[in-house]
Amino acid sequence: MTAHPLRNESGRLAGRIGRHRGLVICLVLALITLAAYWQVHTFDFVSYDDDRYVLQNPHVNTGLKPENIAWAFRSLEVSNWHPLTWLSLMLDAQLFRLDASGYHVDNLLFHILNTLLLYIVLNAMTGLPWRSAAVAALFALHPLHVESVAWVAERKDVLSTFFMLLTLLAYRRYAGRPGLKTYLPVVLFYTLGLMSKPMVVTLPFLLLLLDVWPLKRVSLAGNPFQGGMNGEAGRLVRLIYEKLPLFGLTVLSSAVTLLAQGSEITTMQHLQISLRIFNALVAYCGYLAKTVWPIPLAVLYPHPEFIPLWQTIGAAALLALVTALAVMTRRRHPYLLVGWLWYLGTLVPVIGLIQVGVQAMADRYTYIPLIGIFVAAVWMISDWSARHAYPRYLLPAFFTAVAGFLFAITWTQLGYWQNSEPLFRHALAVTKNNHVMHNNLGALLASRGKLPEAAAHYTAALDIRPNDADAHYNLGNLLLRQGRITEAIPRYREAIRCNPDFVPAHNNLGIAFAQAGENAQAVEQFREVLRRDPGHQEAGHNLAFALENLKKASETVPPRTSKRVRTEPQTAEESLAAGISLAQKGDLAGAIDRFREALKRDPNLYDANVHLGLSLALQRDFTGAIPHFRKAIQLNPKRPEMYNSLGVALANTGKIDEAIAQLREAIRIDPNFAKAHNSLGVILAKSGNIDEGLLHLEEALRLQPDYQEAAKNLAIVQSLKARP
Repeated sequence: MTAHPLRNESGRLAGRIGRHRGLVICLVLALITLAAYWQVHTFDFVSYDDDRYVLQNPHVNTGLKPENIAWAFRSLEVSNWHPLTWLSLMLDAQLFRLDASGYHVDNLLFHILNTLLLYIVLNAMTGLPWRSAAVAALFALHPLHVESVAWVAERKDVLSTFFMLLTLLAYRRYAGRPGLKTYLPVVLFYTLGLMSKPMVVTLPFLLLLLDVWPLKRVSLAGNPFQGGMNGEAGRLVRLIYEKLPLFGLTVLSSAVTLLAQGSEITTMQHLQISLRIFNALVAYCGYLAKTVWPIPLAVLYPHPEFIPLWQTIGAAALLALVTALAVMTRRRHPYLLVGWLWYLGTLVPVIGLIQVGVQAMADRYTYIPLIGIFVAAVWMISDWSARHAYPRYLLPAFFTAVAGFLFAITWTQLGYWQNSEPLFRHALAVTKNNHVMHNNLGALLASRGKLPEAAAHYTAALDIRPNDADAHYNLGNLLLRQGRITEAIPRYREAIRCNPDFVPAHNNLGIAFAQAGENAQAVEQFREVLRRDPGHQEAGHNLAFALENLKKASETVPPRTSKRVRTEPQTAEESLAAGISLAQKGDLAGAIDRFREALKRDPNLYDANVHLGLSLALQRDFTGAIPHFRKAIQLNPKRPEMYNSLGVALANTGKIDEAIAQLREAIRIDPNFAKAHNSLGVILAKSGNIDEGLLHLEEALRLQPDYQEAAKNLAIVQSLKARP
């Protein structure tokens, strides 16, 4: 009988796919993850930690420099020691500057790599590719992981998980061929994971779970003490012994983390230990509920001040029941116990018994723990299906439907992360008593000139949390900006009452006093700032002006108290203050000399670069001003007015294309910066792009209706356009 050609071709194709099944699975996993998350490449930074990690962090946003690399290894900034996370962000800054797209794409690439590694690790340990692929797909697509991928500041999540999974892969090789050569990669990758985020400190315990299943290096079935040290108990002791170096790294990382988070822990310890325990129990169940039904999700779930007893008892009962079932079925279904303990154990560092931050729970905390739940669920459903005579297509159809559901929710949830405003508004819409999001949204709206709405959100934050120092401070700033000085002063006082160490509140209270003519009280506040932060440059300058207003011009602003009266500036800060004073008196040449003196003493003094650049620009020395504007941007790349000044200076030296690029960057940072719209409109019109120039000039007037210079420029450009 002649073979059917199509059947033969189909068989050959199936054979080729079978031989390359792993590659096909990896390709499909990568593609579905890329499809689910691709929109992140259009997202901006969010004004919630991204500023501290990138935008306003000069060590990061100036790229991979020797001094920045050294800082990464010694820094405990943002209450963590994670030098590899800092270095990865510095590399992004080196490559992409402040283009958020590059940072987001890198986060996505790490998420794709983690998905593929998870599949490879599970398949290598179990030899079950389809189950491993199902777990990896759930990991890739679950909406609870959106936060870890879409938030630039959470680079530490995806990076630490990357090294954790490499550790598991190395451990699989070590378990098959124990020895120093195979053990060292385990130690190396675990160390790199800890240097990315201390969340992975539980990994040695996780390896013990994997020793039970699927590696089967020790068994929990029967009596573990039977056979003495030659039995299971002895094997367990040896497995613990081999991990002592890893446990040592865990202890060391935990100690450094407690040191780094000391201030945050102290701040949140007003929450009673009983409340923290109750919240931990409820949060464990809350994460499970959101795993099954991930709607709605928010960037912040505020910590409750009270938890009903019935919720605590119900959560404890549910956790105990699941644990008991996992223990009782450990012989037939060891993956249930391993997956469940994976979930419980890896959440311990962030469950809130030692409270850091104001959140009750956080989606990002599930990035590693949910792997255990996914493994237990996939293996349980697959085993249950195998015991029943269901059609073969039913289980794949079920997993495909689940993946489709998760894909849709993930895509929707990602949309809220495109920038800060939809993210904050969505959080307020789906949570209650969220004073942090009210405060953050208020600050965002204030930066865009929407002052009444911003004030409403600050007031809402204070209605929820009357002792919110940040909300009092921000409301004070808004009132001061409106010229309502007598209303701003009590707000700053309240911020200081709530947090006596709130240095910016002391400084701004001093500014408010100075504007109110209360110079003696202003001096008191500026001196308080310098007592708490001797290197606070702005307070030093403010103190100089306040003292001058008190007719104490002979008194300067030394970094330490001194009884000796100085006649000449002795520090960079004093030279800067003297230069500003001369500039205010109209002695521009003398001011420039003082600014140059300041920069000789400290080339990285931000304000000296700014004032020298502006003074040179006033003298029409734009070529001389440009390097100082560039230096100021290098020191603080988030100040739009510096990009505007640089753009104008470049335009005056004939570098039109670069000038336009700098002005566009100013507008990207602050779309409501009317002055930059005016400058860009004029330069575009002069370069022949009249239509776009008109749009920017019109926008400048929309943002600032009394902007006379923009109105004049608009009339000139309109007349140019009207000419035949």
